[in-house]
Amino acid sequence: MKHGDVMRVRLPFKGGREQVGTRPAVLMQVDEGTQKSPTLVIVPLTSQLAAARFGHSVQLEPGEHSGLQMQSVAMVYQLTAVDRVNVVEQLGALSHDEFESIRQAVIQMVTPSA
Repeated sequence: MKHGDVMRVRLPFKGGREQVGTRPAVLMQVDEGTQKSPTLVIVPLTSQLAAARFGHSVQLEPGEHSGLQMQSVAMVYQLTAVDRVNVVEQLGALSHDEFESIRQAVIQMVTPSA
């Protein structure tokens, strides 16, 4: 597993408004971290394009390389960690530019305004 991989993951119910269920997600963790940690830092994806109305989201197109079957929204505002046992399968990988768009959205989300 490496950053930028698109995986199908199970997100357990925690209460509140977090995403739940089995869905695609993008692995955000640097490659060394995936080998040393029992959890993986991911950004969940949704095919509900209305989710793009929330800040810190990135639209992704379907493609053979990513394994995405339909247009999706990376819900950066739902950045979370999951236990690696919740990874169901690898679907593909984002292009460098797609991953960079999500990475920049994460940076903007966690960086205070000047």
